[in-house]
Amino acid sequence: MIELSDSGWPHSTSPFRADPPLNTVGIVVPMRDGMKFFKLCVYSVLNFTFPPYTITVVDNLSGLRTRRQLRSLSQNHPFEVLRYDEPFNFSAQANLGLRHAFRFPNVKYGLLLNADTVVEPDWLQHLLETIQSDNFGAVGPLSNVAIPDQEGKKQLAVKRVGRLSGFCMLIRREAFESVGGFDESFVGGGYEDQDFTRRLAEARWLLGVDHRVHVHHFHRAFRVGKEHTESMELNRVRYVEKHIALKEKNNV
Repeated sequence: MIELSDSGWPHSTSPFRADPPLNTVGIVVPMRDGMKFFKLCVYSVLNFTFPPYTITVVDNLSGLRTRRQLRSLSQNHPFEVLRYDEPFNFSAQANLGLRHAFRFPNVKYGLLLNADTVVEPDWLQHLLETIQSDNFGAVGPLSNVAIPDQEGKKQLAVKRVGRLSGFCMLIRREAFESVGGFDESFVGGGYEDQDFTRRLAEARWLLGVDHRVHVHHFHRAFRVGKEHTESMELNRVRYVEKHIALKEKNNV
């Protein structure tokens, strides 16, 4: 049972910097600027997360002001900041952060969390219960902005699905390693999460949505315009061609 403080909020917990206990979750937060959203995200994690965890922030070309704020925050809160100084590539940032978290043998699960999300009490405990309940390779929550499989009302249910969105995804370490992580050939962001989870399913890992958990997603759109539209179309074509080829190979 979670004990509440006088203000009605759970007492803050702290992530581990080193020597985490068994079954620790390595939370990875890719970001670029947007400190207002990032603070909401991290403070919700600090206040509502009770299973043991680490936090790794992967900063992609943020401005000087954001970098200074990150240095200040990381001096007061035990999380690590990695720099990804290449053009935006969600897959590369996810792999960088997750592999960094998995350097600890006791980090058995990785969790991708967008910097424009806010979590609720018991969120990670429920996701852990679900992923440990069966041969799940990855599980996710409900949200206000997500693919159709992850929208809806909260209820006491876990539903198996064929894909998951990367805005908040708990991943079993063995599953991540079995498929080689995210495919970094996808340009920028888009379809890499569907590709990753589809490859998990093809490797006979289960995928699930825990309907007890809701994570609010502001869906901050800092990648807009012609370049983003073109990269999404490139990724769509790559995704379709890649999985047609895999299907044909598996049917041989």
